[in-house]
Amino acid sequence: MERQIIALASAAMLLCGCNSDIKVSPGQAYFASFTYTGNDPIFNPQNLGNGETFNPILQGAYSDATICRKGNDYYMVTANYAFFPGLPVLHSTDLVNWEQICYAFPTEEYLFNKSLRAEQGLYPSTIRYNKYDDTFYITGTLVGGGGHFITKAKDPAGPWSMPKWINAFGGVHPSLLFDDDGKAYIINQGDPNYEPPYLDCKAIWCQELDTKEMTPIGDRRIIMIGGDNIEKKPVWLESPQLYHIGEYYYLLASEGGGLGNGFATCAYR
Repeated sequence: MERQIIALASAAMLLCGCNSDIKVSPGQAYFASFTYTGNDPIFNPQNLGNGETFNPILQGAYSDATICRKGNDYYMVTANYAFFPGLPVLHSTDLVNWEQICYAFPTEEYLFNKSLRAEQGLYPSTIRYNKYDDTFYITGTLVGGGGHFITKAKDPAGPWSMPKWINAFGGVHPSLLFDDDGKAYIINQGDPNYEPPYLDCKAIWCQELDTKEMTPIGDRRIIMIGGDNIEKKPVWLESPQLYHIGEYYYLLASEGGGLGNGFATCAYR
């Protein structure tokens, strides 16, 4: 069986045109590329009735989507972890029909590390539009590489700037809020600043961002710990999104990590 695995790995390397310098250990297969193409019959347009649309609106390897709007145009970025190129960017005018327009990380030079396991790659990112400088921003975390990053572009179709790596804080899932007064804030999940009351208790942090230098400034503050009801000891509070609507700020964050226990929501005035 071991010899069969070695033979299959060698054949895969030949078929994929792999670099001969790459060493494959017994029992380990290496692939130079991987392509996914979905053709599920359930998503045939003929299955739609009058006024119906498909839900999910995107089928295939599009996880952890984030959407922003400029005028009548919507732009989406999804996570793709260790798949390459990184961070597909899509465009729509109706939130139903989407067209991929680029990758925010199109070449290897955008990545701090060229060899990543799935759990080490590009985690869920956030795309936001800042009307004050007419610029789009993507924030995220390359877990097995440079850590947190910010990249920006005038045109969502690219090119996107080389990532600005941020080492000022830990955790994952940074996102941005561009406030009505022109200030910007970066929000992220991280550990509390004291001994957590239970295992996997996380906090949501907020800090002002200098958009020209793309660096956090001022004090970092915790705006939520644990989740919606800390007495129930929710775990892995993460993926925070902060909105300013009317007189209130609204925080939306997920609870439970991979367990998918629900969402934590709160409002600040």
